[in-house]
Amino acid sequence: MQEWNKHPQYNQKKLSDDLTRYLNQYKTAAFLVVHRGELLHEQYFSPYNGKSRTNSFSVAKTITTMQVGMAVDQGYIASFDAPITDHLPSIQKRSAWSKGNRCATIKYEVWSRLD
Repeated sequence: MQEWNKHPQYNQKKLSDDLTRYLNQYKTAAFLVVHRGELLHEQYFSPYNGKSRTNSFSVAKTITTMQVGMAVDQGYIASFDAPITDHLPSIQKRSAWSKGNRCATIKYEVWSRLD
């Protein structure tokens, strides 16, 4: 596993008491801040540590949505309103898509999973 490069100011700023209380209240395992590709802050909450493994819960959905947004910004995807099959043609073979239905958009596919 490759480790993040650490920012020159890595862990030099303490989290605010309010943020720390909030993270503890919601039983956060880890809180990381990445800035321009470098790890700026890293903090773990009991019983977790840097070697712990746990479910990412909604983090994966959030990161996927951010990546799609970046792909739109950079022109790889025309818009969130583009048909999902423009970028994942293999799903047309699935039963729901077999009749040529192309109405589901990237926005629908991404945001319908953010529950």
